[in-house]
Amino acid sequence: MEKIMAKLQRLKPRLQTLKPTHQITSPKKNWGNSRGGRAWRRKRQQIFKRDNYTCQICNRIGSPEKGKDSSLELDHIINIASGGTETDSNLQTICHTCHKQKTQKESQLFPKNRRGA
Repeated sequence: MEKIMAKLQRLKPRLQTLKPTHQITSPKKNWGNSRGGRAWRRKRQQIFKRDNYTCQICNRIGSPEKGKDSSLELDHIINIASGGTETDSNLQTICHTCHKQKTQKESQLFPKNRRGA
């Protein structure tokens, strides 16, 4: 037991001189509030329920579970890049197929300068 205590006494000053290898930061204030966070998932479910789990473009009844053939997605009617908001009135339920087509049309109408040139 004395050997262990002696080792601990020698180790203690060495531990005090060690510095952390990374900076410890506090969590972000808006942690979990972005899309994918709990609030967004809750809103997503509310909109799906409001729209009766039905695509607002083709009227296909779908599943809110990702990966299924009839998967539903939450869509911004006016996309954020064009000045749309996160309000319920600007959100709609659409199926994956319609979302893909809508996104392609929007990218052709409002091309982004992705390369910064």
